[in-house]
Amino acid sequence: MIVYWILLVLLIWIVLVYFMPLFLFPGFLRDVKVKISPKSRKIAGLLKGRNKTETLRKIFSYVEKKYSSERYKLFFLLDRHFYTKVDKIIDKRMFLPCHVQNLILRTLLVSAGFSENNIKKKITMIPWGTIHEYSLIKADKRIFKTDPFYNILDEVKE
Repeated sequence: MIVYWILLVLLIWIVLVYFMPLFLFPGFLRDVKVKISPKSRKIAGLLKGRNKTETLRKIFSYVEKKYSSERYKLFFLLDRHFYTKVDKIIDKRMFLPCHVQNLILRTLLVSAGFSENNIKKKITMIPWGTIHEYSLIKADKRIFKTDPFYNILDEVKE
């Protein structure tokens, strides 16, 4: 009987924190297209570096400092999972989930001249069972793992 309850709780956990967000929240399976605006171009222009790698680092730093990543807020600020209009939030300080931070990062990179073909979105399940999104970005013939939610900007060796 106890095994039944353990399996039931495990199944409910997997459905609530992995499958529901995967299908329900925009940005995971329902991709949100990057929309360039005058505001995103202006911010990206201020963050542009001498080359794509420097631009990537500056834009990553902007997103990392602007948006907080307190994990417990993922479950309390559910409305933030549905933010898709980057123009409305690109200059505000607030908590944002990983897929929205990733959308802002992609928007600023494309606004700064990166090709969307050089940005690959990755979805994974992190150890304690929640879904997570990060990106692999090609800049100056190098590939970087970018994850502003977990403050990761590392070059990936091929």
